[in-house]
Amino acid sequence: MKGAEEQTDYTLKKIAKFLYERECPDCKGKRLNGAALSCKINGFNINDMCEMEFSKLRLELDKINDERAATIVTQLKASLDRMIDIGLPYLFMNRESSTLSGGEAQRLKLVRYMGSSLCGMIYIFDEPSTGMHPRDVHRMARLLKSLRDKGNTVLVVEHDKDIISIADEVIDMGPLAGTKGGEVVFTGTPKEMIENGTTITAKYLRK
Repeated sequence: MKGAEEQTDYTLKKIAKFLYERECPDCKGKRLNGAALSCKINGFNINDMCEMEFSKLRLELDKINDERAATIVTQLKASLDRMIDIGLPYLFMNRESSTLSGGEAQRLKLVRYMGSSLCGMIYIFDEPSTGMHPRDVHRMARLLKSLRDKGNTVLVVEHDKDIISIADEVIDMGPLAGTKGGEVVFTGTPKEMIENGTTITAKYLRK
């Protein structure tokens, strides 16, 4: 059966007449049975850990020193480190994807791609730095370069000067925005754009 996100609005309205949501009286919305919730690591069960912000969860994983879990813990910490580095330390595992902003969703996708061993792929990101604090943009830049260095092609639609400055090649669209744009007004490296470019973007980068 298709998920709700794959249904048309008409179908969802029809289904809504027969469905309603309420909290499970047994698990209290934790979506796990009693046996699973009774298992604890350092006093926390799986739901407790899924409710922790990534930064706190990372600290708790550091306290697990059972050699039998070493491989799993190492992989979990590596994934959490990437999410924290990309500026998402405040998220938690139980956060529903539908509540994420566009920028947060893109950054999570980037983290997932970073854990992949695939190469020779083409990745396209639409303003992945959206919503990031300026001091964290360099982390995004580092991850984008790492994805490229794996042997992939990375296309980024971006307005942030720090992201533009790390590009191998810049394709500047203009001359203005909206209906007054749509033309390729410059192609070249960021250095060439700064030294020789006459576009609005070039003037912005020179400041």
